[in-house]
Amino acid sequence: MSDLPVVAILFDGGSSFGGLETVLLTFFKECDRSRIRPVLVSVGVRFDERFRREVEATGIETIRFANTLPSLKDRFHRLASLIGFFRHMKPALVHVHSCTAVSQSIALALARVFGVPILRTVHLPFSQCDVNDGARTNRLAHGIHKLFARSLSRVVAVSSDDQRELIQTGLFKEGICISLSSGISLEPFKEPLPAGRAKTRLGLEPTDLVIGAVGRLATQKGFDLLLDALPAVLASEARAKAVIVGCGPVEEDLRARAKALGLDKRVLFLGERDDVPLCLAAFDVLAVPSRFEAQGLVILEGMAAGVPIVASPLGCFREMVSDTGSAVFADPDSPALFAAALTRLVGDPALRQTMGAAGRE
Repeated sequence: MSDLPVVAILFDGGSSFGGLETVLLTFFKECDRSRIRPVLVSVGVRFDERFRREVEATGIETIRFANTLPSLKDRFHRLASLIGFFRHMKPALVHVHSCTAVSQSIALALARVFGVPILRTVHLPFSQCDVNDGARTNRLAHGIHKLFARSLSRVVAVSSDDQRELIQTGLFKEGICISLSSGISLEPFKEPLPAGRAKTRLGLEPTDLVIGAVGRLATQKGFDLLLDALPAVLASEARAKAVIVGCGPVEEDLRARAKALGLDKRVLFLGERDDVPLCLAAFDVLAVPSRFEAQGLVILEGMAAGVPIVASPLGCFREMVSDTGSAVFADPDSPALFAAALTRLVGDPALRQTMGAAGRE
């Protein structure tokens, strides 16, 4: 084991479990450990508790460097520890999963000093990261961003649209920018629970027609736009209900919005869950009204679960769905258009079955 090449995995995860954590866990579970030795390295990042538990379950080695550094002495101590890591572990590759341009900058600078190639996968559109604004408007910030960008051996965008955007920034050499979509494990979707039983497990009636949404409750995900579209859908189908799975900073705002729209009896907020395949099995339609995404794994999860999808017309969504016919695209900024697409699927079980089967295939 000690003779295997070490791949140091860095990421700038936050306080909640999201797509980036899902991608990393999938990699940890599926990677060939007879060929590489993955090591998860945390530099000043607080792990979500669920992510920490699931990483431990995979048996992946984890090295954590201090989060809080109140004094200059502490900062030098962390720097010395990082230098010791590179000298002792001698990683063959550093793979940083990030959204911002200079995430994990200390570790990346040391990787360059020690001659370790750096691969960076970008998990959010460059233009949607507030911290990247300086790279577009300030010469000094642009120079710093460019310096770090030019230290990369490869930069991976998770959709073709984002690959083009990265190149257009002028920060990244076109020859090192590639597009490589993240994948999901199909194992959790191999034996889906029958829809009626799944609905019962979630506290729903087996006969309910469920419009479901899954994701972090943040402005980016557009769940407020979904709520605006729901009254027209629910008014046309007495058995319809909406289920929103996830937690996040706008949860209270969404609950208040649902109540103001008279939807509090027809919309169920389930909070964060670790059984998304069960939730998807209970959905008759999956709604994905995101304002922006780099990729959006929930689209793949919906397809794997055999659920027809109504989604924003984002390029990354269209790229994943391609010509499968498993999704309908409608602009959620127009509640009437999004509602019409949802209503069409809610009222047509044959179409739902056809689209769901196409997604699974």
